[in-house]
Amino acid sequence: MGQTLNRNVARAICISDNKILLAKSKGKCNFYLPGGGIRKNESAAAALIRELKEELDAEALIIGFLGIIENQWSVNDTLNYETTFLFAARIEGSENGYTHSNEETLSFHWTPLDSINLMDIRPECVKDLLLRLSHIYNLSLNTCERF
Repeated sequence: MGQTLNRNVARAICISDNKILLAKSKGKCNFYLPGGGIRKNESAAAALIRELKEELDAEALIIGFLGIIENQWSVNDTLNYETTFLFAARIEGSENGYTHSNEETLSFHWTPLDSINLMDIRPECVKDLLLRLSHIYNLSLNTCERF
């Protein structure tokens, strides 16, 4: 194995009206959570707010810290390690389901929670987490509607 790259990122789980916000790089088939790299001397929360402002030209409200996910993969001779700081967040002004990308290489999609099992969401451990969260989210919505 040749080179090793380490990267810290902050990503958001944004759920509104039974939909989750996912990002997609143009020309790629897979989806991932919105967010991006953490700069030197920047907190994960500050990085997430900055990244969402840059990508969506929108203000983000962090609801809470959810945890850390570690992921690794190889591309050619490079081993990549990524540490993801995961937050629950809300994108201000996105309640109508429209989210505009500020970057030509990115698109954003409000995706129904019940269809994420059919999608290529990476890393796979994030997809597994989203499937568990969507089940809990749907249970809590159904429970609340009964009262």
